[in-house]
Amino acid sequence: METQIFTYFKYAGMLLCSMFLLFSCSKESEPDNKPDPDPADQSELVLAASASEIDKGDAVTFEVTADGKTVDADIYIDNAKISGTNHTFEEAGTYQVVAKKEGYADSDAIAIKSYQVDVYVAGYKSTGSGTIAVYWKNGTVVPLPSETIGGSASASDITVHGEDVYVSGFTTYGSRRATYWKNGTAVHLTDGSWMAEADAIVVDGNDVYVAGFESTGSLYRATYWKNGTATHLTDGSVRTVATGIVVDGGDIHVSGYENPAIARYWKNGTAVFSGDPGTMTYDIAVDGDDVYLTGFRTYGSTVPMYWKNETPVPLSDGTPSASKNSGRAIVLNGDDIYIAGFSLGDGGAVYWKNKTAVPLNDGSGDSYYDIDAYDIAVDGENIYVAGKYYKDSELVAAYWKNGTLITLEDIYSEANSICVVRSLGKD
Repeated sequence: METQIFTYFKYAGMLLCSMFLLFSCSKESEPDNKPDPDPADQSELVLAASASEIDKGDAVTFEVTADGKTVDADIYIDNAKISGTNHTFEEAGTYQVVAKKEGYADSDAIAIKSYQVDVYVAGYKSTGSGTIAVYWKNGTVVPLPSETIGGSASASDITVHGEDVYVSGFTTYGSRRATYWKNGTAVHLTDGSWMAEADAIVVDGNDVYVAGFESTGSLYRATYWKNGTATHLTDGSVRTVATGIVVDGGDIHVSGYENPAIARYWKNGTAVFSGDPGTMTYDIAVDGDDVYLTGFRTYGSTVPMYWKNETPVPLSDGTPSASKNSGRAIVLNGDDIYIAGFSLGDGGAVYWKNKTAVPLNDGSGDSYYDIDAYDIAVDGENIYVAGKYYKDSELVAAYWKNGTLITLEDIYSEANSICVVRSLGKD
């Protein structure tokens, strides 16, 4: 009997001990902290930016919300945390931006594109004894070698194609010779035996097109060159000049005029439009089947105007009258038509947006009559116009950005063409 009682207590004790150990192990296995919440239960941050495409040097402001309420979260740009919610992008490129905060799901990344904006202006500047062809990039002058002998050189038009800069103009070698430059290297289209000039240039794929004129000895004839090979648009029996060129869908469109003053337009070498006497056209733009020319027409007084598919559209009534009243350059931007030129009634240098004049003369120059606009470029919301400005008794190359004057030289010079290039690449 004692043995049975002992055995009973022995096994009871072992059972209690086992239960105690099991209870102890169970307590020890519980974690000190509660498990992380299920990400599916977290509110997600929503990141918004004041702008997604900017110019280099511009600032962007960020706002973070969750469930419709503003949240004080951290902003990371390319995985680097910034201070606050405002950031200035000092370099060009595409940046990924994310908002983070403990207890919330990260926001979706948004892309900010910071663009390098380069402004190219072509023209000429004085050497004291003559002029040299130049272009300015962001205000810094780049002389164009001209091998000029016995005269001057000038640049008339500029375009940028990929990494290459093309400029048209003339050099002097006995007589003026039509010339263009690719990245500063001169390509002479004529030999200087007779007068010739290159007034406009475009690049289409690997082909370089230049429009201007080539003399027959006594008369000029409108000409364009494709990769250096000349196509004469008239037979030379009357004086003609090509002033603008567009290549669109394989078609070559050229504007120009016939002396004494008759507007002309050629398509693929064939004359399409001949204006009334007293008209002249300086530039051309093409949009699908629509062809736009700009210049002037004389209605008793000289009226700046453009033509759409040969239909004239006056830009002013020509009052007060001035021989310089004219549209000089045209560019299409969506449904908008921009033209740069001169209108005495609008203060001199001017551009028109859809026939509404925007004067560029702020009254600070010495002579509003000598302030002139020759070319125009549109970049987003920004309007650039190139020309000349008369200040301190000197004509100087200049351009306007949204009406603000930027002079390029302090000596005699002129800006004939402007081109604006946006890129995401770094300098």
